[in-house]
Amino acid sequence: MSQLLEIEQKLYFILGWFYDFTKGITVVLLILFLINIFGLTFYLVQGNSMQPKFQDGDLVLVDRFTYHLRLPKKGEVVTIQASIIDPISKIIKRVAALPGEHVSFKAKSDILRWNEYYVLGDNLSHSLDSRHLGPIKISDIDGRVFFKLWHF
Repeated sequence: MSQLLEIEQKLYFILGWFYDFTKGITVVLLILFLINIFGLTFYLVQGNSMQPKFQDGDLVLVDRFTYHLRLPKKGEVVTIQASIIDPISKIIKRVAALPGEHVSFKAKSDILRWNEYYVLGDNLSHSLDSRHLGPIKISDIDGRVFFKLWHF
């Protein structure tokens, strides 16, 4: 009888642990789902183009909703769909010039059109940005980086 009681206690322990584990996973998945619904997503910084503010391996939280309400402002850090480089990946850059502003680089001068932004990396010597890619269209701006969560 004591063996049966011992087996029953072990079974209750295992089932209890499994229930608590699945409950915790469910809560985490629900939170991530709600974050995604409200236009927030995570992005892992790759490369050194935004040093010293953002390092290679930083996990940042990106707000994808704000730019449906307003346009990007100068100085904001944004994620960009860089289809020229890779159709899937995104790059992180800082908005340096807004539509209608005059931009000069290496004896080349231009005024940005109504839907174009000039973006630069903070680490200019290691950044693939508007100096190489040209102006970025508003439709290529994915979201606004507003919080650094973690460094991996």
